Formats: sequence, structure tokens, C-alpha cells
Amino acid sequence: MKYWINCVAKNHVLAGVAGGFTQAPNGKAEALKRLSSGDMMAFYSEGTLFRAGERLQAFTAIGRVVGEAPYQTKVTARFIPWRRRMEFLECEEAPILPLVPGLGFITDKTDWGLSLKRGLFEISAEDFGAIAAAMKADLG
Repeated sequence: MKYWINCVAKNHVLAGVAGGFTQAPNGKAEALKRLSSGDMMAFYSEGTLFRAGERLQAFTAIGRVVGEAPYQTKVTARFIPWRRRMEFLECEEAPILPLVPGLGFITDKTDWGLSLKRGLFEISAEDFGAIAAAMKADLG
């Protein structure tokens, strides 16, 4: 099992929770192909809306990858993104700032936002556990 963070605006996270899916940045399949069924994912939202809205800087959802492969879906005539099925867990939003000092994937604690510019990336089990605990998620 691997552990991941997906950096997604909160409105897109909520759409994924409602539809039981996640999408990689720009709807490309490559990052999603690295995921396996059973992997765990936390969602970080810099803001409330894609390219707009209010600054949030919080983990907004957590879930488990289900299914074996990415699939495509038509959103508009020109945008047909790749997605992966997700089973989302009950949780609370958790601000990132109190977690920054203890998260190993954040190497520069003063300019921590750079660590989250990678979109969808793997983290350690320890970092994932800290995030899940802050979100009060029951990983079962």
C-alpha cells in the first residue's frame, strides 16, 4: 500500500467526493496509473475554488483508491479527463499549518507551499498517519 497527496481546489474535491472519484492535475492519466487499489490518498486544497475563491490551506478529504485502472469521462466536448474510483472516509478538514513542522515531505519549513506544487505525489506512511489523525479520519 502506498500513500498519496492530491492537491486539488476544494470545489473539485467536493465534486470527487460526490461522484466517488479523483482526478489528477489537468485530467492526465500518467499520475493515476501509479495508483493501486487499496492505496490511501489525502486531498490538500490551497483554496476553495479552482483559480479563484478564498485561500484555505487545508486537507479537505481522505479516501482509498478502489478499482484497478483509470477511466475517462466526458466533462465537455474538449475536456475528457482521466479519473480513478475512490471510496471516501468520514473526516474533518484540517489546516496544514500546525502539521508543517512534523511532515517529512515538506523539506523547507519556511517556504512549505513549494512542496505542494507537485500535484499528485507519494508520501510516507508516517506523514499520512499524521494527516489522517488531524482530520480525525477512521482508517479502519
